[in-house]
Amino acid sequence: MGIQQLVQQSDLSSPVQWDDVFREKHENFMGHTLRIVTLTYFPFIDFEERNTDGDSPIYLSDCLDARILNTFSAHLNFTYKIHEPWDGAWGVPLVGGNWSGIVGMLQHHKADFSLNLTPTPSRMKVISHSRIYTRDPFLIMSLKPKLLPRHSALLRPFTGDLWIMVIVFTSVAGVVLWLLQRTWFWVSGDRGIRLYPALLYSWGVLLQEPVTYSSTNISDQVFVGWWLLFSLVIDTAYRSALIAHLSVQSKELPINTFDDLLNRQGWSWGSRPLQGTDFLYFNQTTDPIVREIYKNMPAYEIPEGMRLLTTGGFSYIMKKTRTRTKIAPLYQDRYGNSPFHISTTKYPVFGGNSWGIRSCTLVAICQSLTCLTWVDQVSVAGENNAGGSIVFSLNTLDNAGGSIVFSLNTLDNAGGSIVFSLNTLDNAGGSIVFSLNTLDNAGGSIVFSLNTLDNAGGSIVFSLNTLDNAGGSIVFSLNTLDNAGGSIVFSLVTLKIMLEVA
Repeated sequence: MGIQQLVQQSDLSSPVQWDDVFREKHENFMGHTLRIVTLTYFPFIDFEERNTDGDSPIYLSDCLDARILNTFSAHLNFTYKIHEPWDGAWGVPLVGGNWSGIVGMLQHHKADFSLNLTPTPSRMKVISHSRIYTRDPFLIMSLKPKLLPRHSALLRPFTGDLWIMVIVFTSVAGVVLWLLQRTWFWVSGDRGIRLYPALLYSWGVLLQEPVTYSSTNISDQVFVGWWLLFSLVIDTAYRSALIAHLSVQSKELPINTFDDLLNRQGWSWGSRPLQGTDFLYFNQTTDPIVREIYKNMPAYEIPEGMRLLTTGGFSYIMKKTRTRTKIAPLYQDRYGNSPFHISTTKYPVFGGNSWGIRSCTLVAICQSLTCLTWVDQVSVAGENNAGGSIVFSLNTLDNAGGSIVFSLNTLDNAGGSIVFSLNTLDNAGGSIVFSLNTLDNAGGSIVFSLNTLDNAGGSIVFSLNTLDNAGGSIVFSLNTLDNAGGSIVFSLVTLKIMLEVA
């Protein structure tokens, strides 16, 4: 048999058809069973332990991630088994570059992907992640501010700093008036005013009850005029604010930020026991305020934390979804009123929440409800694919300097179909290898297909070794716009052995 080479040249003068570049997307997993690892995280993940023997140790209840997973499972035609991590942890770094929990199982290929998992820079070094599809920040839960006593309304129009300034300025004004009078009478030789009447005059003007005072020099008159104007402004502002405070009873200031916690005298706070990225957020932060919060933040389980919260003088730091869906509703009355105040400031944990995916696997990634398929390196070995179908599919924007390998070893592909398919925009300096070893492809079909815009300096190899391709079909197909300095090799070795016995 001869070697058939089929190379389709693209018209470089025509515009690039992007639909053709990305036309092959993996949309059918042929009922393949994927391994999923997760922990309960209501309302995103909720499950029940199975009491009967079954393929899956846990069963997902109705929750957000379960709905997404079932939608993908039906659309992409795959089944799944769900397990909990052996140590019940989300995943924190251990010695030797290993990880615990869910991240550790993905790192060591004990599972294909996880449900809700927060990506961090350190986690992304050992596993992959889908796009962020939700966010669950920290919130501060406290008792609602109490009403302040009415008698304190006399002081509330001004802040403490402003009250100190008014007292100091009024006292200084009396002293200045006394000094001006003393200086004038010392020059003129008359008898000067005493300090006590001068202080009474400055306070009397402020309180709109001035004592009798007559100025005999221009400097005193100018000063007294300015002091009358200052007192008018202060008095008007105080009276209007006092009316407002007496009309509507004021409340304590709510706690909305970590700064509010630190500035509240005699106040304490706590959180649930921290795990995974919640622990990393507080433990690895460089924010001095967050570090100060974490230094004085004991861990309380929810029952104890809620008991302290209802006692008062305490704030409970929790995640937004759990706070609003599980905790706050338990304390609402029939009108929906809750005794708790939830902070308006949110503290996001890293970027948000996504699904974790082990590296070097063939899975569909949920990226904002868009299914993308990627292959890093796949190797399949089997004895029989007769009448079956094996598909290697890759869509990638950049494989520059990387390596992609499609490798298959099979004894029988009679009547079956094997497709190696790659769409890439940039393979500059990278390596792509299509490799197949089979003993029997009689009546079967083998297709090597590549579409690339740039293979400059890269290497592409199509390699096939088969003993029997009688009646079968083998196609090498390549479309490329730029192979400058690159290497493309089509290699086929086939041998049909027929033994006739007379």
